[in-house]
Amino acid sequence: QGGGEMIATVKFSGTTYAPLPEKFEAGTQNINSIPTLKPAIEVAKLMNDKELLDNQHAVSEYLLHALTSNPRVHLYGVPRGTEAKIPLFSFSVDGAHHEDLALILDKMGIAVRSGQMCAEPIMDRFGVTGMLRASLAPYNTMEEAEYFIKSLDKAIAMLV
Repeated sequence: QGGGEMIATVKFSGTTYAPLPEKFEAGTQNINSIPTLKPAIEVAKLMNDKELLDNQHAVSEYLLHALTSNPRVHLYGVPRGTEAKIPLFSFSVDGAHHEDLALILDKMGIAVRSGQMCAEPIMDRFGVTGMLRASLAPYNTMEEAEYFIKSLDKAIAMLV
């Protein structure tokens, strides 16, 4: 495991760090970046920035509408206009634990972040034990977004 394991707890009263060596290992080691940097640069050169942004905005709009249309889903951090929204969706689902949903989605080939996101005060503020977070990359397609929503609906139906 990696990621937020360098922190044991985060509260307004103070932060408790994990023991050594985890205390100094922020996030998962990024060993994949070295061999994939050159191909990533080549792909980025082939794509028009406006096309990427237009695609990402369309996919974000779809996800925002689909998530807010589901009465069981509580979406957090949604600005008034989607132009200002980054393509990141933090949400919880009535009647379903975030870890259970994340495990089911993982079995369907979907990676989401699950837990307190090293932000326990925010979880306390919203009265949840954790959330799910789905993030978009510029290359994500509408088909992938539709698959995510269908898979999320299936996962919710399995648990609720």
